[in-house]
Amino acid sequence: MKAIVKALPAPGLEIRDVEAPLPGEGEVLSLPKASAGLRLLQHLRDEAHRFAVAYHRLLRGKRMLVSSLDGIQGLGIKRRAALLEKFGSVERIKQAELEDLASVPGISPALAERIAACLSP
Repeated sequence: MKAIVKALPAPGLEIRDVEAPLPGEGEVLSLPKASAGLRLLQHLRDEAHRFAVAYHRLLRGKRMLVSSLDGIQGLGIKRRAALLEKFGSVERIKQAELEDLASVPGISPALAERIAACLSP
């Protein structure tokens, strides 16, 4: 396989130009379109991209599951669900009076105060 070396402005594997940058150098390797080496490099590039996208989606999914109710001591899954069932949203829980919070089954007056303190701005 004959290598043709020329400058490439940005690193990466360009499919249109069938060129691969050489590590640590400012030069590129031109590959024939039908070469097994080019297919291997394209497959590696595609797998790295797929892995990065999957990881980003995982992080974004975890970030979307975080609630301001999560860090409140004494407030578990069932009590959070009861609060959200009664008030409908975290914003409405923030606006609720202590008596309304304490009226939810499983929420004591002390826990209602803790919830209000943690959710207050």
